[in-house]
Amino acid sequence: MLSVLAVPEFIEIRGCVLRRGSFTSETLDGFWNATNGNFAAIESVINHVHLWDEVATDTGSEPSETELVNAAEVIASAWRAALAAAFPGRRFKVLVTDDYGPTVTC
Repeated sequence: MLSVLAVPEFIEIRGCVLRRGSFTSETLDGFWNATNGNFAAIESVINHVHLWDEVATDTGSEPSETELVNAAEVIASAWRAALAAAFPGRRFKVLVTDDYGPTVTC
């Protein structure tokens, strides 16, 4: 799953730039109504990933915090590149935070 995160496709819907496949039309409608169409709020909710939720635990071993932070930095770099390629001339803030473990958001 981490490989899918590292090669994202971003699309623009209703003025929001969102990761393709990270939402349904019902989810987007719900956030749109709840925030009165606040683009930044919608993007920050839909475009965030808690890496702890994405790692496979079926092997019996989990990656270390350091490994996940490193993965988050790589994913953030990939998101920056994907956004720059898809939306030249626009600026995006892609962050790595520690919100329930390493988290990538934009």
